[in-house]
Amino acid sequence: MADTDAAIKPCFDALLNQETVLDDENLRIEDFEPFARHILVRQVPPEKTLGTTKTLIVPDKFAQQKAMGFVVKVNPDDLPGPFEEGDLVLFAESCGYDVTVGEATFKVLQYHTEEEGEILGKWPAANFAVDAG
Repeated sequence: MADTDAAIKPCFDALLNQETVLDDENLRIEDFEPFARHILVRQVPPEKTLGTTKTLIVPDKFAQQKAMGFVVKVNPDDLPGPFEEGDLVLFAESCGYDVTVGEATFKVLQYHTEEEGEILGKWPAANFAVDAG
């Protein structure tokens, strides 16, 4: 074990001494790939205009404890699966992991099956003629 530690330490030290700049050019949401059984969601504010003729209003009882968002990314290995880009999903506000890239905030949510996980339900993408991004 000591030999392995001795071999790894120089590599680790080199990584720590490297200056890595993480900015909008390095971290693009288009390049983000969720791990298996995870999706990336762009949360919808309580009132969101969809195109020019539709408005999505999240009722107060949902806005306080639950949130809604459009699926932006799905792990390619999970397709076809229960979720696809453009689906509108309902989830508990406190679940998932917040990710901020530039000015945009997203959530990474986990699911095990369509019935189990952090996602409470969905409206299929076919119901919406909007851009999920």
